[in-house]
Amino acid sequence: MMYRHKILICLICLITPITLSAQDISVVFEVNMSYQIDQNQFDPESEFVDVAGTFNNWGNDRTELTDADGDSVYSVSLDGFSAGQQIEYKFRINGQWNGREEFPGTGNNRSYSVKANNNYISVWYNDEADPYGPPEASFSVSATSVFTNSLVQFNNQSAGNITSWQWTFEGVRPAHPMRRILPSDTVHRATTMCS
Repeated sequence: MMYRHKILICLICLITPITLSAQDISVVFEVNMSYQIDQNQFDPESEFVDVAGTFNNWGNDRTELTDADGDSVYSVSLDGFSAGQQIEYKFRINGQWNGREEFPGTGNNRSYSVKANNNYISVWYNDEADPYGPPEASFSVSATSVFTNSLVQFNNQSAGNITSWQWTFEGVRPAHPMRRILPSDTVHRATTMCS
């Protein structure tokens, strides 16, 4: 009987550190507020930006972002996430749910799946980029892990005053101008440039 208790205690001691270390992943949240500033919808001198989500009681535990270099891009790094964790969030102005938060209303949240490393979220507030600003290339994909011959949708999210795009898809064959079929279970690189 004593032998079983020792084994159980040893198993608990082995499992506990693994559980705690799995919660040590950081996520950087970054939001560009320059369009809101240009449109007089946000005053960086008297207002602040925060992030509210499933990880901080939807803002009850306020998490403010800062703009350390004055470039109108606000950011914060948060710890305590786990790989594979699904989070939902919105950026808000002045920590309020008063119609000035991103995508006002319920069910219009941003979502993110936490990766084992390199968790960097960078967006424009309300997805509103300055249409006359400098070109900024960006895209999203429908899936990042797929099987051989799977279809992947690429979504252009470039912003600014863009006159041309150039897409590069290494080792894939086209199924449609913005859909690609991956021929093998290897890593494929996709890039976009705009000017």
